[in-house]
Amino acid sequence: MTDPPPPQASPVDPPSDGKPPAGGKPGPSPKKGYTKPREEREQVPIEELYDLSKPIKRIERPSRDEHEKQIAELDAFIQSIRDERRALQEKIDSALGKKDDG
Repeated sequence: MTDPPPPQASPVDPPSDGKPPAGGKPGPSPKKGYTKPREEREQVPIEELYDLSKPIKRIERPSRDEHEKQIAELDAFIQSIRDERRALQEKIDSALGKKDDG
């Protein structure tokens, strides 16, 4: 029988020489979602983020009536599909000999 190969160190395991990693103190890594405190974050000037020489685009407010009209159209479409499904289900039930319970 052959001997199993020796276990290899995974990238998560600390080095076995007892020295801290080159990056600094040994210890747990920062938690997921960790962000640096406000002082340590890079501050990008607003001028680099947005072109302030151009006027800000104005977006018109949506029309409530148009929105309600679109919703009514969708509701009518959904109701027509429900009616179609109900008719098909009745056809299936009658073919199988089931009675309508309610």
